[in-house]
Amino acid sequence: MKIYKKIRLESRLVYGLLIVAVFILALMSTFLYKDMSKYQSNLFKTAMEPLLDMKKKEAEYFFLSHSKIATSIIQSEDFDSFIKTGKNKDSLQKLFSFICKANSSINKIRYIDENGDEIIIIERDYNSPQIKIIEDNKLQNKKTSSYFINSSILEPQSIWLSKIELNLKEKEIELPSRPTLKVSTPAWVDSVAKGIVIMDIDLDTFFSQLSIPKIFNLFLFDQDGYYLLHYKREKQYSRYLNNKDNVFNDFNLTRPFLEEIREPQFIENMSFINLFNNSSEKIYAAIQLNKNHIALSDKDMIFIIVKNLALLIFWMFLIWYVISQMMKDVYDGLTTKIKEKDIAEDKLSLINIELESRVEERTKKLTASLETIHHVKSLLKISNNENKTLLMQQDFFIKKMMHEIGTPVSIIVLNTDLLYRKFGEDKHLNMIKASSKILTTIYNDIAYTISKKSNNHEAQMNDLCKFIHDRVSYFHELLKVKSIDCEVECSEVSMVWINSIELQRLLDNTISNAIKYSHENGKIVVRLETKRDTISLSIEDFGIGIKNVETIFTNFYRDDNIHIGLGIGLSIVNDICKSNDIKIEVNSILNKGTLFTYTFNRPLNISKDSGEEI
Repeated sequence: MKIYKKIRLESRLVYGLLIVAVFILALMSTFLYKDMSKYQSNLFKTAMEPLLDMKKKEAEYFFLSHSKIATSIIQSEDFDSFIKTGKNKDSLQKLFSFICKANSSINKIRYIDENGDEIIIIERDYNSPQIKIIEDNKLQNKKTSSYFINSSILEPQSIWLSKIELNLKEKEIELPSRPTLKVSTPAWVDSVAKGIVIMDIDLDTFFSQLSIPKIFNLFLFDQDGYYLLHYKREKQYSRYLNNKDNVFNDFNLTRPFLEEIREPQFIENMSFINLFNNSSEKIYAAIQLNKNHIALSDKDMIFIIVKNLALLIFWMFLIWYVISQMMKDVYDGLTTKIKEKDIAEDKLSLINIELESRVEERTKKLTASLETIHHVKSLLKISNNENKTLLMQQDFFIKKMMHEIGTPVSIIVLNTDLLYRKFGEDKHLNMIKASSKILTTIYNDIAYTISKKSNNHEAQMNDLCKFIHDRVSYFHELLKVKSIDCEVECSEVSMVWINSIELQRLLDNTISNAIKYSHENGKIVVRLETKRDTISLSIEDFGIGIKNVETIFTNFYRDDNIHIGLGIGLSIVNDICKSNDIKIEVNSILNKGTLFTYTFNRPLNISKDSGEEI
């Protein structure tokens, strides 16, 4: 009976320990969940403050740079001459066209006189890279428009910004929708108001620069709560496309809360900031921790807790089952085999010792294996996070670098052209202009390399002869700096089926390489030969030649004789030729020159005289 009581006491002790263990584990899990949630919230707030501040500075820089372009037009000699004399209208149109070409975010530039009449309109053609001049019979009177009324009353050098609106075509929202901002400045000459200059800015480029890591959701909205940018595309531009979607309904915000925002404000897993203001509206930005990541973190924590509880219950149940069986055997032994008690206890003791030894040995092995697995997982997680961070930083750096380079290059080219017009032809200005065109060519190569994966460059019919004359004229200053004579042997229309941007990259890289490899006072010959089924384009220089012809199309390759450029130009040319079924032949002799030959397949059913389909 003493043994029976002892077993009952031990079984009750086991049940009590099981209950206490479950309670302690549940309590620890609750505190762990709260601490992790608090840490996650603090980490989100710490990460968001510099990110929001950086996005605000990017917005201010974007609108300031375009404002400076508008005021520089008013200060140019071409504009002043046209206002005072009414002459040289074509020079002002060329200046407007050049600015549009240099800055891809400018869709339209207009000059409206003091009576509200449109005098000059330069507009971007979205189906091609061309800039077109609107004919006089299509010009209108905008005296009653809000932008004319608000801009014409401003002081000199002042800037007026419109609300961000979707672009309209014949009083209908143009599809696909394009967000547009109007930037205008008054034209004052000799203290007399002479109208306004107004630019339409395409904000798609600006919105793409506001990209953030995918673990966050980004929102842009105005003072009325309507979305301008939303990670769900169907909610974008809700003022124009869907009046039901706004931040007040989605996040239970109030107008007083928005009006009081000066510095970043944090609410749970969201942060808000006043991005920028103008006379027409206020724009706010909000960043939210992606719900999928939040849910994933919660699921991970719940999974860990449930797993630990299940393991504890399983082992306690196993212990309870083993002890119950042991007690049952003991109870049976007390009634039937009392004499064999000592022998049975000895055997049971030996079994327990052996079992404990095996369990202890197996536990040590499992512990060592678990520690190894945990260490490997930690290393993999750290490596994965570092790789993701490096890739994000690289992507952000390249986009930021392209944005930072684009506007200064445009301003350098614009001001060089203005100096050229003011002081006439000059050796130093030619050097500056030639260098800026080299920089522009490199910039365009990098931009094409970045965008070629996301943009589908659709082919269209282009006159190859006209394109050659245009691109040789573009490199006029580079040729003049090295006193190189460039002969172009083509006169008839030669139509090819290729995207105009890709054709420009092919010609620019080949011609610029010919200039680069030529001697001073040298010569370049561009020939175009039209055959029955093909069109052959050859570009030949008589310079230093290429040492390793078989490797020139490798990315980042530069010949030993040349240390200028990034080494991506001919790699881009090779990719374009492969995608458009263009055959390349390269022949080069050191110190004698190089000949590039491109063979295009001639399109069928094309009129030789007009270049149009029959």
